[in-house]
Amino acid sequence: MTELDNDQLVFRFPDVHPDAACRISFQRTLRIPDDGRDYPLPPGFGCFPLRHVDDVLQRARRDVVDEACYAFSDPQAAQAPRQEMGLAPGGRMRQEVYEDTHGLDAWDQSSRSRCFAHVLNSVQYFHVTGSAPPHRPPTAAQYAEAGMSLAGLTTSMSASVR
Repeated sequence: MTELDNDQLVFRFPDVHPDAACRISFQRTLRIPDDGRDYPLPPGFGCFPLRHVDDVLQRARRDVVDEACYAFSDPQAAQAPRQEMGLAPGGRMRQEVYEDTHGLDAWDQSSRSRCFAHVLNSVQYFHVTGSAPPHRPPTAAQYAEAGMSLAGLTTSMSASVR
């Protein structure tokens, strides 16, 4: 069973355990320049707001959306040439990935679920929902506060969409 709760996708697995759940959210962050350098985790701006497609279906064309899908808007993507988009485009980020100390046998591998999440740029978001995206793109001042250059980012953005 999949549901939307406070901008999180919640997958519940009652056959495994009454409290078994997986929560997924999409975090808004500054984009890391694709300049060959490693960067720490970029500053975050909270979760992308998620909308259930049934809530906006009256404006959406049926061929644009799937059943049980959730949509969120990436305002930075509308700035990219040809409106190409993707999740987590940009440079390299330093992060730690911890090894699973429980082992594979500790997990129920037979229970699964899925849903479709559509990433929409601001133009697509307006077309589907009839309203402006809920967030504006990060400003040059926000990049400067994080010690990152918006000028270098613009150059790497144009290279990353080719």
